[in-house]
Amino acid sequence: MRALCLSPDYRAWRAGPGQASRFRLTAGASADALAEAGFAVEGQLMLRVNERAGRLFATDGVWVDAERRVFPFDDESGTLLRLAGRLGWSSPDAVIDLACGCGHSALGFDAAQRVMLDVNPRALAYAEVNRILNQVPNASTVIALNDVRDGVPRGLVRGLRGTVLVIANMPFGLAPRSGVLPLTSDGGEDGLALQNAVLESLAALRRELPAVTRLQALMLGLTAGSAAEARWDWPRRVAATLGEGRARWSLLHDEPVLRIDGRRSGANPSPLRDALPALADCTLYVGDAERESVRQAYRALATRHEAAGRPDLAYGAVAVELA
Repeated sequence: MRALCLSPDYRAWRAGPGQASRFRLTAGASADALAEAGFAVEGQLMLRVNERAGRLFATDGVWVDAERRVFPFDDESGTLLRLAGRLGWSSPDAVIDLACGCGHSALGFDAAQRVMLDVNPRALAYAEVNRILNQVPNASTVIALNDVRDGVPRGLVRGLRGTVLVIANMPFGLAPRSGVLPLTSDGGEDGLALQNAVLESLAALRRELPAVTRLQALMLGLTAGSAAEARWDWPRRVAATLGEGRARWSLLHDEPVLRIDGRRSGANPSPLRDALPALADCTLYVGDAERESVRQAYRALATRHEAAGRPDLAYGAVAVELA
């Protein structure tokens, strides 16, 4: 798998629109080993493999049906891990990942304990495979089915001690209607449909983990707002839910604002009237027959946000000291 990730052909496939179809392996020892492990059939790779900081991660490719697909991309987790390093949060005693996907983020931390939650059973299967691939001890890891909208089950976190870091890699896109974006990217009209559930979960964890020394949270997200006024919806909601002065908002100027055909693109921040219609050009998510209707729906959504005083879109991070 490591040799695969380093090969020029695979790297080119993974970075462009060709990833809409399965990667075809060239004959050799690597292809034989992947087939023996059940990861390849008739010369085609049946999943996507990402390499991040020396760790390997199996996940779905974008060809898998959006209703059950596990998030394919690892760059956002790389951003989250870098931010944790800058904050001095890279080695907590425990990590709670509220939407772990295949484990890109939680398995990247050096932590004594991990709680990895997701609403998609398929994601949890990948997370277990990746735990084994990266030789993370089973005894220190909880992988469990959970919808963040239901909060975090107390029994899964009750024994945590020391410094606990909660992570949420959820830069969900703004969507004019259901079905335009896959479930792993759909954040509703304001992009914050599940971010609000994350905030409620954090407020509950603050009450339920009195024994921890420190409770921290690091979250990624997209938000509408006003670049001219440096006013963004998401950090304002964080402050309203968790208290003024607790959260640090970082607009990630060096990170493109949107992902189109597998690559992040667009200045951060960007005017919504430019950014949202561009999503209709994503061939990985939008078919030719619906492209123009999706573009018009995004233009209408941008107009609604502009009328409400939110003309811009930003990609950023919120770091919170909860206790």
